[in-house]
Amino acid sequence: MGLNIYAPFQCNAIGFLSNKGEKQQKTTLNKSKIAYRDTGNNIIVLKPSIDRIVFSFSPSQDFINQYDPTENLEAYQKKIHDWVFADAAADENNHLSFVKGVSFKKQPYASYNINVNFQPPGAKEPILIHIDPKKPELKKPFIRIDMKPDHLNDKAMQAFRRFIRDLLIMPGGTPSYAEFLAQTVISHLEINVDMLGVRSYDLEVINYSKKGAVPAKSIKYKSPTGRTQTTYPKIKKSGGSDMVYDKRIEQLENGKEPIYGDILHSRFEARIQKKTSFDSLNKIQNRCAKVRIRALDLKKFSKLPYTHKIFVRLAMEQSLDKALELIPPNAQPKFLKMYNGVMLDIWKPVEFWGYWKNEIAKHPLLQPK
Repeated sequence: MGLNIYAPFQCNAIGFLSNKGEKQQKTTLNKSKIAYRDTGNNIIVLKPSIDRIVFSFSPSQDFINQYDPTENLEAYQKKIHDWVFADAAADENNHLSFVKGVSFKKQPYASYNINVNFQPPGAKEPILIHIDPKKPELKKPFIRIDMKPDHLNDKAMQAFRRFIRDLLIMPGGTPSYAEFLAQTVISHLEINVDMLGVRSYDLEVINYSKKGAVPAKSIKYKSPTGRTQTTYPKIKKSGGSDMVYDKRIEQLENGKEPIYGDILHSRFEARIQKKTSFDSLNKIQNRCAKVRIRALDLKKFSKLPYTHKIFVRLAMEQSLDKALELIPPNAQPKFLKMYNGVMLDIWKPVEFWGYWKNEIAKHPLLQPK
């Protein structure tokens, strides 16, 4: 069932952005994606989802022996290599009819001899499949797959599963798609939580240290107009990073149509680079709980004196403590109360992460058929 969202144009309240006069834009959103909503402030927070995943497969001799004891590893790898270049009729029932590009070129991934852009009907972006590493001595996986699952519909996922089964076929037997997934290793995972109806510029993003006493070091990137567009709430040395950014602006800057049209769209994204398996996806730690995100209540903000507005913006850009340093000690409690009074607690990580296990269980990428 779809949920209709109407975006009021030139609206000063938290909500939606457009420059087309007093008309309204209607956007349809699948209700099943919603974690919760703040109807009073036109903000919707969606359930966590996988934006991008990179996983790999390296067949071992023991794995091959389960299906064909007469096949050896080197011959099996050569078969896979040669199969990609097999002649194929341009017909929708043939796996290779969906291959948009096969090359030995450095792009899109320089470490492999074969780079396949697999884009069946229903795929907004190709699945990148890299086969046969140039330097096996570096112990790179034999097959590397890089995809954005949200850009694939059911038909595209079915074509991908068939491609994998056909790729791994052996005379004595063929691994199922589920058996293939059980042998893969996930090396990169991007999990996102979308916030609709709010700009990243109007978000207060803080990642506290382990002791929870002081905010961790963070980095902000601003647009040419000086507005915060991307925030890295904590600087990480390894293991991936978290970021909050304006997804709508990012898509416009890359020449893409925004997912939700004129509706304001901010995104929290956790990039996890620790190796894991598909069986362990539902056990991933809730990285969202380490961040506090509050949204500026533009209705209340618009009624503040200009001096208070300057204070609020300074606190959001520099930190609340820095802004309070400019206020006389006897007036600081008043400004602190005013600041907290115009901030909305929209971030409920325990609530929306409660959907994660169910989202993984029914994810199309993990379905056997």
